[in-house]
Amino acid sequence: MSLAKRRYDEIVAQHESISTALDQIYKENDLAAKLHKQLEHEKIVLDERISVSSINYKELILYIIYILYIILIIKNISQM
Repeated sequence: MSLAKRRYDEIVAQHESISTALDQIYKENDLAAKLHKQLEHEKIVLDERISVSSINYKELILYIIYILYIILIIKNISQM
């Protein structure tokens, strides 16, 4: 086998190996991009849920204050 043929075979083998590795890198990159997009979506959903929860807690506190106020009014009326 000539030196040139051997070198050519080595280059072809390296090319195939690098092509396979590059294909795997592209697949991993696509997966990472999809996971990143999904993570961004989950962050948005979480922020919305926290926002809604905060509003509900505020409404609940106002409702409790309102009920306590009514109870105080009723007590004052009953003491008259």
